[in-house]
Amino acid sequence: MQPTPIDEYISAGGPFNLAFEIPIGFRRRGKRQAITPITLAYVQANGNTTTNRLLAVDLHLRNGELWAGSEKYSTQPEIDSQPFTAISPVGLITTNISTSFGRLFWNNTAFDGGAASFYREPPDQIENARIVIKFRGPSSLSWVPLDFVIDPSEPLSQDPVIILVLTFRISPSGYILYGI
Repeated sequence: MQPTPIDEYISAGGPFNLAFEIPIGFRRRGKRQAITPITLAYVQANGNTTTNRLLAVDLHLRNGELWAGSEKYSTQPEIDSQPFTAISPVGLITTNISTSFGRLFWNNTAFDGGAASFYREPPDQIENARIVIKFRGPSSLSWVPLDFVIDPSEPLSQDPVIILVLTFRISPSGYILYGI
């Protein structure tokens, strides 16, 4: 498989933020469709969440290691879970952090199933919730699983973007009557 432009950007050391989507409620649109509005929450340097992108920590991937400025993300082999923040002194496990299709992964044979899992707690809190990374053992019932997406801190391209919007009128039987 070909790496995505985001993965290439991250592999080259480009700065990025970690974000995840949070549903903020439901809204009805007509009788058949329900739309779930979402907001993005970001990870701060202290491992807590924020909806303010300006407070998000800028991260870099270097040689399979995750960095926030001069601080490296790591853990020790005996740790089951910890807040998602750089620790000092640096732990023995620092590598095998990667991205694939704009998602963050931390793989290591010392972790259950070979991969770390990310969580947020408490489940009903968006601002200043704690991000936990689990390496082994059971998850707490107060943890909500997270799937981080990469949000580049810089534009991936300086090329102009063309947006094309098409509107179609569809008959009750499902045929396109006309398009604009």
